[in-house]
Amino acid sequence: MAALPPFVTREQVLERLPIIFPEGTPNRTYCVRELAVSTVFAALYIGAIDGSGRYLGPVHVYRMTDEQASKSDKVERESYAEGVLRRNFRVSGTRWYADNTREPIRDETLRGLVAIGAVVRREDLPTTSGNPRYALKPDFAALMAAIYRRQRGCPRSVRRGRRRRAKGRAAPGTRILRAGVRRSRSACPAERIRSRSHQFVHGNARCRQRSHSSAAAG
Repeated sequence: MAALPPFVTREQVLERLPIIFPEGTPNRTYCVRELAVSTVFAALYIGAIDGSGRYLGPVHVYRMTDEQASKSDKVERESYAEGVLRRNFRVSGTRWYADNTREPIRDETLRGLVAIGAVVRREDLPTTSGNPRYALKPDFAALMAAIYRRQRGCPRSVRRGRRRRAKGRAAPGTRILRAGVRRSRSACPAERIRSRSHQFVHGNARCRQRSHSSAAAG
């Protein structure tokens, strides 16, 4: 199986989802609420990303606890991913949700994330199968794993560059183009995420429109 993605806290997911899914995003309510935060966190925690061979089920979300969520070690994460599928597997701490939360996780949150193009669903399993069947799209997972540095501010190197420019000295790596000034690749992480989020949301929307048009033409 593929390596686990970088560990991201639930609080970081809470901060990023509204940036990735801004106002006007279809199904936004289901994509940014607390249950969505917990679902995306659990998927990243166990490494359920399309192509990795790992998949998420509602059980990974509702059996998660604060104690388990704080364990960032690879072995702990993999142990939870596999063990939680067994009824006799013990998870320390108090569950985030009761068993009956599986329906809103599956029918509202995951369905909304599938519709927006952030999650894929396995179609090779019978409807009655209890096996996990959901995984994050790689581009969405990459957005979620982009780490904010220095409490969501710009990196220190960017701040130093701004001070140099303010003093009239050229910053290292600055390129002046004849066609105009190109935006530096060292933009703030939050700004990069907003830009990539716009591409992600609108790119998926265009793909769905093309798919619907092709289906109608056929």
